[in-house]
Amino acid sequence: MSQNDILNVSTLLQNGTKAKKTKCGSLVQFASVNAFKFCQESPSSFFIQHDLNEGFSKEIKFTKIGRPLAISLNTLRQKYQEPLKINKKKMQDLKSLLPYIPPIYHCYYTSLVPSEDVENEDDVLLL
Repeated sequence: MSQNDILNVSTLLQNGTKAKKTKCGSLVQFASVNAFKFCQESPSSFFIQHDLNEGFSKEIKFTKIGRPLAISLNTLRQKYQEPLKINKKKMQDLKSLLPYIPPIYHCYYTSLVPSEDVENEDDVLLL
């Protein structure tokens, strides 16, 4: 995973609705969801997983009913155009936690740019 993999999904959210039900009609309890899965093949929906042994079996569409959107993941732009900057102390904390993070994500955390002038980030960085 790299910074280029983070896409700006604001166009999808503007044309979407609050997802409350799965595709089969059952109510979704987001408090009990373990993981979300977004697929390139179906950009207007996502899959949820309640149990780690269960798999991603429940599909949720978040687009409005009616004519389907002509938006694909290929038309979505990158969220950040320059390397992300993070407070130097936070960067040191992240580097100390790298042994507990799966190695596949290490390149993302090491690609962050430490900066002294970043104190309170306006755009919250969810890691």
